[in-house]
Amino acid sequence: MLLDVGTLFVAMFAAFSIFGITLALSRGSLQDCPEIGLLTWGAWVMLLAMVVSAARVAVPEWIAIIAGNSLLFVGVHINSQALYRFITGQGPPRWQLLLVAAGAILIAVVHQRPTAERTALASGVLVLQGMPMLWLVLTRGWHAEPALRTVALAIGIGVVGHVARIVHVLLAPAEYAAFWQPSLGNGLTYLAGAMFPLGAGIGFIVANLERVAKQLREQATYDSLTGCVRRGSFTAMLDKGYGQARRERKPLSLLLMDLDHFKLVNDTHGHHAGDQVLARFAQAVRTRMRAADVLGRMGGEEFALMLPGTDAAGALHVAEELRQTMASLDIPVGAGVPIRVTVSGGVSSLAPGADGDASALYRRADEALYASKRAGRNRMSLARERDAAAAAR
Repeated sequence: MLLDVGTLFVAMFAAFSIFGITLALSRGSLQDCPEIGLLTWGAWVMLLAMVVSAARVAVPEWIAIIAGNSLLFVGVHINSQALYRFITGQGPPRWQLLLVAAGAILIAVVHQRPTAERTALASGVLVLQGMPMLWLVLTRGWHAEPALRTVALAIGIGVVGHVARIVHVLLAPAEYAAFWQPSLGNGLTYLAGAMFPLGAGIGFIVANLERVAKQLREQATYDSLTGCVRRGSFTAMLDKGYGQARRERKPLSLLLMDLDHFKLVNDTHGHHAGDQVLARFAQAVRTRMRAADVLGRMGGEEFALMLPGTDAAGALHVAEELRQTMASLDIPVGAGVPIRVTVSGGVSSLAPGADGDASALYRRADEALYASKRAGRNRMSLARERDAAAAAR
């Protein structure tokens, strides 16, 4: 059985052309993914490498051999840059660029040697380029975006394919007497090696899309300034927590907090200072939260803290600790003297046997919050027991 390398070459050229065109057309909608730009350049360089390699029918063969292989090494290195920047935020080690240069020089030195020897050398360079990429995904990207596992699989197949190609060259050099020579071993190993950048590239694109989708979900769920859960997501979590507490007959408390005279901070020190106050307050609350607690920013300077498994007394104790912490917290705002901002709050708890819903729990906490404000601010109030009893009936 023979596999025609020329046919495989044409098929791979068509696949890379479609891949490169698709990347080029999609770059406008993927501007927030700079690694896709690198991948696009890598695809075009490898496509050019294929054109130059095939041009040996029209140009001196030594030009096709040296330029074609050198461009192939460069294209793989550009793909390596994209992968490293995606996973680590930095480019690949400098020695990998030296490997590209060394591979190009070696190809130039042996360009007059038999095709089998040049094939083994080029595959060896590609194996050395692929191994660090495979190790990077396996050690640092395996538990990140799931599609990176597809990238690892494609790179692994490519590396194994080129290793098999080297072994087959050594065992059957006669099957590599010419670039286009059809044979089963030459065709299979060529196909496995060529699938490495294409398969890895497709998986890499999906990994980028997965990361973008994750970031969009986080932006929809979390407030970018404070890191708190946004109002809509917090309300959904409160509904879920309330229902679970009722079913399991466990306590649940809600603490609503509002920074006192926050508008005065913005008017006196500017909105940047106000942002610092909000961020520092959220940070102070998080340092005293348990893993099951949920902190939400309900809007402006108003925050909510859901406390599963906490009764009214425990929630009021937490609220008082947070009030004292905020009252003693020095917040630097620019080059001026640090300022202090107080907080008022209201606590409500799920009454045993309550038939209401989470909105009733929120309403009673909100009423307790305004009771704290009416009483002079910088204090925490517990929702009135008769209100809780009414909600239970």
